[in-house]
Amino acid sequence: MAKKKASQRTMPPPLPRRVVEGLYEAERLLDKRQPEAARQLLDDLDRRHPGLAPVLELLVNACVDLQDMLGYEWALYRLLKIDQSDPDATLGMAGAYMANFRPALAAQAFQRFLGRWPDHERASEARKTLAKIQAALHEEMDELNLPESEMFDLALQNEEVRFFMDHQQYRQARQVAEKLLKKHPSFVPAINNLSQVHALQGEAGQAIALSERVLEIAPDNVHALSNLTRLLFLAGRRGEAAHMAQRMKDSRAPAADLWTKKAEALAYLADHDGLLELYHRSRSEGKSEEESALLLHLIAVAMHNKGRECEARRLWRQALKIEPSFELARQNLDDLDRPIGERNAPWAFSLHYWITERILRELYQALKTGARRKNEQVARIETGKFLQQHPELISLAPHLLAHGDAKCREFVLNLVRTTRDPALLGTLREFALGQRGSDELRMQAAELLSEEGILPWGSVSLWVKGEWKDILMFNFEITPEAEVLHKHPKVQALAEEAFYALREKDGRRAQELLEEAIALDPDSPSLHNLAMAYELQGQPEKAHAMIREIHTRFPDYFFGIAGAARLAIKAGDLDTAHALLNSLLERKRLHVSEFDTLCAAQIEAFLAGENQEAARTWFELWERPDPENPKLEVYRWQVGKGSPDWLLKRLARK
Repeated sequence: MAKKKASQRTMPPPLPRRVVEGLYEAERLLDKRQPEAARQLLDDLDRRHPGLAPVLELLVNACVDLQDMLGYEWALYRLLKIDQSDPDATLGMAGAYMANFRPALAAQAFQRFLGRWPDHERASEARKTLAKIQAALHEEMDELNLPESEMFDLALQNEEVRFFMDHQQYRQARQVAEKLLKKHPSFVPAINNLSQVHALQGEAGQAIALSERVLEIAPDNVHALSNLTRLLFLAGRRGEAAHMAQRMKDSRAPAADLWTKKAEALAYLADHDGLLELYHRSRSEGKSEEESALLLHLIAVAMHNKGRECEARRLWRQALKIEPSFELARQNLDDLDRPIGERNAPWAFSLHYWITERILRELYQALKTGARRKNEQVARIETGKFLQQHPELISLAPHLLAHGDAKCREFVLNLVRTTRDPALLGTLREFALGQRGSDELRMQAAELLSEEGILPWGSVSLWVKGEWKDILMFNFEITPEAEVLHKHPKVQALAEEAFYALREKDGRRAQELLEEAIALDPDSPSLHNLAMAYELQGQPEKAHAMIREIHTRFPDYFFGIAGAARLAIKAGDLDTAHALLNSLLERKRLHVSEFDTLCAAQIEAFLAGENQEAARTWFELWERPDPENPKLEVYRWQVGKGSPDWLLKRLARK
């Protein structure tokens, strides 16, 4: 794989300043052997300013350093569209085609090179390579019984279809495939390719019909059986997909990429046993030399799902040796290096393998309609219509949650969050209570289910950091907005200022503010937070008497109930304390001050009952939305959440 030299041109048009700066920076990154960063920068430049030769030249070099043969091929192809006068670029294009298994296109590129530069220093080498390619092509396609020139054109067009497919140029791929099939309507590889083009464009019905057409011509064709297995599965036709998969397993028909195509279909079905059996068969038949990076990746996923993580890692590393730029293997390995609670691996395919661009665009339009009207109900109706048009997504959702990457799981979560579809909510429950996916995503799922009342309030056993833990789930909203409890605006202002004084443990200031407020509104229970001010100043008897009076006069008042529970804790009456505190859990909306009080009281109750695990759970619930809350420090060491590292960080912040 050769790097591209800067070509000599006559007075190129001046480049925008940002492009020039970007090119200098990309060259600097390449010189410092940071090709990934250079590639990202150049891709961004190419999106903003497409078709600039200096950008494409550096992109070629970045792909060389990354050993990304597909990227190298596409950058050179576009560069030659601009300027065909460079022999090195033409020869590099031939090499790229060879590396990506496009022999007819490689032969065409070599012929173009030799026709224009017959005396080039590498012409002799090119002639030898061309002769070998032509001999191999002739042997491979001899069975078609076509004239040699027609046979070559057929191979060339079929490879062009694959080329455009690999580079997401589906319109061009379709045009070439349809042109080929007009002349050779029974050419099976082209029908298979056209089927995949339709599938990639979101036209599942046409794709299925074309695969079925192949099977009428060649009933054991592995590519058609594999494609049809995948298409039927994605369409929600699970029974038919399983039947087609069995036909594919039983097929002994020869095929290019035989093991990879079979593995691809089995991976969509999450048939891990079938994948491992396939791998053993390929090895026993001495076909290990045909192993592709994709095949090794799919087998690694199956191994990890069967508890064989070390072997899976080895296969992913082996896949990257074959294809260093293979993202699926790299991403799985990187994910497994995360802390256990942050992992989503293993996954066989990322989101765009499961959901076509067309469906994603339709969903975006549905969401956009709701957002434009600024109405949550409209958004729900529009996305509900979208689901009715694509019912296959409901059957696919459990699979995405169980076997997809983080983006697959986020896609389902957002779909459920928007539609609140009952079937999707049921699927989400299984995910939240399972062990797949990161802790964060499962916690989001659990919170959404709690909002809908599907998970009951209270303690729920969830898989957190690699072990089962009882997590408190509640269906209430915590808000910083204080409820307006006082008609007199001055009283409201005094009450709010007193709240912050109590939070900062300034009992004297809180007492002054509350006494002034009580004088203006003596019948408001919220103003009797004066009891807390007494407590802070070391006057417990006075505080306790006031708490009892508040609870008697205002039996539904939140702080009165919490205060009575705390008195019961001090008296050793834990049953009464828990009964009082549990009655507060049924409330739908809590102010932050109420949430603080509830968490503190629950911690005290469980510590008094020597249940440190439950106390720690309440502490973590309290800490999650407000980790800097100063009230947490009273309880951190008591629940076993303090540590030397935490203390040092705390002191450093102070």
